[in-house]
Amino acid sequence: MSFAAGALIGTAFLNLLPEALELGVGTPFVFVIGGFLLFFILEKLLIWHHHHVGKHGRGEFDEHENIALILLGDTVHNVTDGIIIAGSFLNNISVGIATSVAVLIHEIPQEIGDFGVLLHSGMGRRRILVLNLASALSTVIAALFSYFYLINLENVGTVLLPAAAGIFIYIAAADLIPQTHKEEKWYRAVIQIGLLILGISLVWSIGEVFPE
Repeated sequence: MSFAAGALIGTAFLNLLPEALELGVGTPFVFVIGGFLLFFILEKLLIWHHHHVGKHGRGEFDEHENIALILLGDTVHNVTDGIIIAGSFLNNISVGIATSVAVLIHEIPQEIGDFGVLLHSGMGRRRILVLNLASALSTVIAALFSYFYLINLENVGTVLLPAAAGIFIYIAAADLIPQTHKEEKWYRAVIQIGLLILGISLVWSIGEVFPE
């Protein structure tokens, strides 16, 4: 979690935002807020729906609907990741690589968590793997479609890059970092701090290896 949070924070502040500012068009911080709010609202809607369904005690149907909700939320997230990756590569290869690495790193703990939830719901391992793979492919499809479609749009980076930064900041600050605060042992907390810094350092080093 800490390493993933560091990678997202590093990508947002060391790659996406500087690149958006260099484009020099519009007000990028408005789109940072927009990206942040977008994921906040999406997460609120998913949480509300989950609790709303749970209160009605619909037994088997309730379980199936929760599974569908998890897979739908994961797919929407993956499509967003694909669009962000494509937009990053369209503006700068170094930003694209850093963004791809950050997405990959933060997807690992999320996929593990989803796997555990679906397994606990009674779904078979093979079926979970197939459904997760299908959901993950939406990232590739969205990235390819966006790359060839967005390449014809002018100034796409002025909106997409800062919005992606806002999304990454939200995921790191609202989803990942709070999970690390549950650890009470001091030495593990020190390890988490080290991993956070390591994640940021990894993104910084990508920018050094692949300069503009």
